[in-house]
Amino acid sequence: MNRPDLLVFCYEDQPFIRYVLDWILHDRWKKSYALTTDLQEAQAWEGPIFGYSPTDPGIHPWIPALPSSPGHDNTTTFPDVVCEGGQFWLYPLKSANASFPADLLLGAFWMLSRVEETLSDQADEHGRFPGNASLAFQYQFLRKPVVDEWVQRLGTTLQRHHPSFRVPEISSAVQPTFDIDFTWRYLHKSRGRQVKTLIRDMVMEGPRAFLEGLKVILKMTGDPYHLYDEWVDQQAVLFFPLGDQTHFDRNHYWRHPAYQQLIRSCHEQTKIGLHPSYGSMDHPAQLEMECERFASITGSRPIRSRQHYLRARLPQTYRALLSCGIQEDWTMGYADQPGFRAGTAHSFLWFDLEKNKTSALRIYPFQVMDATLLHYLRLSAPEAKQLIRALWLDVQKTGGDLTTLAHNNSIAGVDHEWKGWRTIWPNHKE
Repeated sequence: MNRPDLLVFCYEDQPFIRYVLDWILHDRWKKSYALTTDLQEAQAWEGPIFGYSPTDPGIHPWIPALPSSPGHDNTTTFPDVVCEGGQFWLYPLKSANASFPADLLLGAFWMLSRVEETLSDQADEHGRFPGNASLAFQYQFLRKPVVDEWVQRLGTTLQRHHPSFRVPEISSAVQPTFDIDFTWRYLHKSRGRQVKTLIRDMVMEGPRAFLEGLKVILKMTGDPYHLYDEWVDQQAVLFFPLGDQTHFDRNHYWRHPAYQQLIRSCHEQTKIGLHPSYGSMDHPAQLEMECERFASITGSRPIRSRQHYLRARLPQTYRALLSCGIQEDWTMGYADQPGFRAGTAHSFLWFDLEKNKTSALRIYPFQVMDATLLHYLRLSAPEAKQLIRALWLDVQKTGGDLTTLAHNNSIAGVDHEWKGWRTIWPNHKE
């Protein structure tokens, strides 16, 4: 057996501990590690090591652990929150000789596993857990990647105690994503729907918008929502709906030849996924049907998805995705608030709390959506740009992806409410 890069002493071996260690050490740092509950073995170890226990093990760094009582599971408790020197911590512990002021691993698990959402019955009008109900919003750290900050602090502390142990350099990127709720504004619609759109343009936007729309219908100019070549160049991730049309699902008919051709073209050039319909959260059979439609168009079942209206219920939605063969979910973000829903700008595997084990579903969180900024926060385009810039600067400090979510209509800027919003997003190559 090869010698691991790191030894971790733990007071006990639990699935939640393995989950967090795997994410930090394997996933984030690409390091091998071994876990031992034998204190003598740990104290005799010659090499990089850290300890995790309720009492001082004489090993440093030492992460203090919240003591568990018989029959009580700490992972389902709501944590206390403290802020020290501008840094927020969950499960604070005052322990002499401790390297950290809190149970870092339990705090990371609580944020990543979304315990509060699984246990909460709070929901907005669309059945979603609202951002303003979250602990992070209430304590004002939702816009900070707190878990990434803790991981960075752990790496720095480890390197100080064990200079031979090096963590990877921080890297960050902007990852644009788009939900294709409205594929084209005018093209490939029935004549009746085209006329309704033109009338709306005249009433809401004025004669100029009406004339521009008429030019598109007469094929004198391109459709303003057709931005796909630009998004392919950005290597954006695109999510296409394939559900039946309802009050909340107003996408193009999934059998339309032009729509199917667009999906195939984008599938060949960039990453695409399924945008499961509004009702799929309540009716898993709809999700399976839409996956089959995706396969009939592209030749393969979807491996990634993002729920329409961000409607997801834990654990039911994630289990439904897994049963359909989905490997990546990109729904992890709030509709009403920007920020770091799980405390990180890095992807992670979903932990099924009821089954007490790590699943195969990888979660890709996003931090900001166009509709959130305009419709919920009522920001102007310059204010939105400033907010996004602040999120991007924080991501650059701790690494990961600033994942953005936008729609055709906000980028096109045909409607007056979206004028100037095309330029709010940081360049994907920054």
